[in-house]
Amino acid sequence: MKKRIISAVTAAAIALTLSAYALAAGAGGAKYINTRAIASNLSYANTVYWNDAYGREESYALRCVPGGDAYPIVAKDDTVYGGVTIGGATAYAGSVGKNVLAAINADFFSTATGVPLGMVIEDGIYKSSPEGETAVAFRADGTAFFSESPRIVMTLTNNGDGLENANAGKTSAVTHLNKMRHDVGGMYMFSEAFSTVSTRATTPGWYVRFEILEGALTVEGEMKLVVTEAAQSEGAVTIGEGNLVLTASGAPEENFQKYAVGDYVTLTTTCDNVNLREARWATGGGDIIVKDGVVSDFSQWDKALLVRSPKTALGVTADGTVLAYVIDGRDTTYANGVTLFELADELIAQGCVTAINLDGGGSSAMSVRLPGTGA
Repeated sequence: MKKRIISAVTAAAIALTLSAYALAAGAGGAKYINTRAIASNLSYANTVYWNDAYGREESYALRCVPGGDAYPIVAKDDTVYGGVTIGGATAYAGSVGKNVLAAINADFFSTATGVPLGMVIEDGIYKSSPEGETAVAFRADGTAFFSESPRIVMTLTNNGDGLENANAGKTSAVTHLNKMRHDVGGMYMFSEAFSTVSTRATTPGWYVRFEILEGALTVEGEMKLVVTEAAQSEGAVTIGEGNLVLTASGAPEENFQKYAVGDYVTLTTTCDNVNLREARWATGGGDIIVKDGVVSDFSQWDKALLVRSPKTALGVTADGTVLAYVIDGRDTTYANGVTLFELADELIAQGCVTAINLDGGGSSAMSVRLPGTGA
């Protein structure tokens, strides 16, 4: 039987097994709970709360037990660049053969470009670097895990052209994968997963184009490449199918001189997190707000996100059940939202031993395909 899938916008969407939902501690006392079974291992709950301090609240939760028909994935669309709605993300997931049951928003992103701030792994393919952001990832069996500071190293080693071999043995480190290029910050690598248009760079720089001969971008592995072009540019350059583009701002420098057309190059990618090497899907996120079943060190939390507002979070219970949680807000007659502290308390009340805050505020959203509402 074809497995059903949970999808998310540039981040994972998760569901939970049909089990008793705790009366919320962070949001207030539950006045109304409506639960629905979505799949054999996935359930949905809509809860209305009342809090004496700030009034009505409403939340939406998905519980997914690993190993069943439903499992979490990370999906956006065919490029890292550009924004997308949940509807667009689920349509994309459907176009690549996924049967989407529910979705939530995920990673923080640039409002100017839509590029996620953290990492992306989609169906085993490494699509965007972590940039020091936290990550939540999923194995093929649906189990989830978190990484506070994932470190993925990309190294290019020139093997020479097979004739003069003038550049053989020269190496360079890639600083960023599929992020917007800035005038400071090292070297950037772009794959066709970034944009169908170009690297989107806006300032002069240099670039080296590689044709992929063998392999695929993963967080642990090797690719065989050959240099097909090395030049300066006034801004953006096309990427193209089956190519990688290495680039940096400014005039050509030492790293540019390490490559010549015809050189054969090995790209080696390594990851220091054993769990992350097993990830089939991954997305960046915000603060890990629950650790070992208690509120984490809040002195390290992003101060701008402490205020009461809509929130999106993802947690894992002691038995491995994954909880995707969205709470409404910014409407005093309907829902006021919660603070980050209240969100952490709520997730603990829901049984989470670990939980991460995802992009909230105006981005908080959940889409659920309820039984009887469509194919």
